[in-house]
Amino acid sequence: MKKVILSLIICCFIFSGCSEESKERFNAFFNSPVYNNYSGTYLMQGNEEGEQSPILQLDMSSLNFVYTYDMSSEYLLEGNIERKGGMLVLTTHDEKYIYVFQILDRYTLQFKKEYSSKIEGKNSDIDIKDGTIFSLSEEEKIKIQKKIEKEEEEEDNFIYWAY
Repeated sequence: MKKVILSLIICCFIFSGCSEESKERFNAFFNSPVYNNYSGTYLMQGNEEGEQSPILQLDMSSLNFVYTYDMSSEYLLEGNIERKGGMLVLTTHDEKYIYVFQILDRYTLQFKKEYSSKIEGKNSDIDIKDGTIFSLSEEEKIKIQKKIEKEEEEEDNFIYWAY
């Protein structure tokens, strides 16, 4: 009986000894800005080469955006970002326009036309369809991947040390 109790105490000690710090570090890693930061320049996919492509620039540290879809427009679409679940809701500073994008993954957003303001511009050819994909530029994907690899390496070193 003493052996069973002693074994249970040792198991509890082993599993709880560093668990709080490990859990905090583990959670901090997967909730880190690298994993949940959607900052960067997103380009609309599906345009033919040479065709003007809408650009979405997100700055999650200041929660601001700039959305360019018509270079001939005098109105600059810029404003605030709000994250609601798996969606990014972009509202212009004057609150005239709202644009909604679903977060598909760290590098990809999908335009939700049904929840967004009508896209108007001097260029009558502009039509961003529901479900249009906006992808982070290749250059920025590489930067993020390097940051992730660095954080994962640091986390691996911590987990090895903690146990």
